Amino acid sequence: MLKKIIILVFALCTLLAVAAFAATTVDSSYLIDNEQILDGKTVEFNGEVIGNVMKRGKYAWVNVSDRYNAIGIFMPNEMADKIKQAGSYNFKGDTVTVIGVFHRACKQHGGDLDIHADSLEIVAPGHQTVHPIKATRVILLFFTMAAVIVLVVLRIVFRR
Repeated sequence: MLKKIIILVFALCTLLAVAAFAATTVDSSYLIDNEQILDGKTVEFNGEVIGNVMKRGKYAWVNVSDRYNAIGIFMPNEMADKIKQAGSYNFKGDTVTVIGVFHRACKQHGGDLDIHADSLEIVAPGHQTVHPIKATRVILLFFTMAAVIVLVVLRIVFRR
């Protein structure tokens, strides 16, 4: 009986320890609004890789946007090499989950708000986006050009 109690207590302590060190899933607005509380804590952040992967020595900077804000993520080059597509006008970037330590004013990086990544997971690969031409815009362009031509012709005729 004592052996079962010891095993149960050990299992409970292990679960509590895992829960205590688990990352808090956050969005950028929550990070910014609660920066003092989350400073130095491990967080989980999800979003789209945007802009360029900026390698600096053995480390890289990656901007990850969750549609509200973009957060700078600092990570080793080996981790950044997993990223295949960054978002731009013509491309949707890889969707990633980053787990790392949040810094509201990182001393290592001149006071920037950032996350130092411990892990990076590609949730969905990026892809090219299509920007269809809307028929209403083409029609509007046609009528605008026609109006400009009429005005130019009228100006020429009435100047004589």
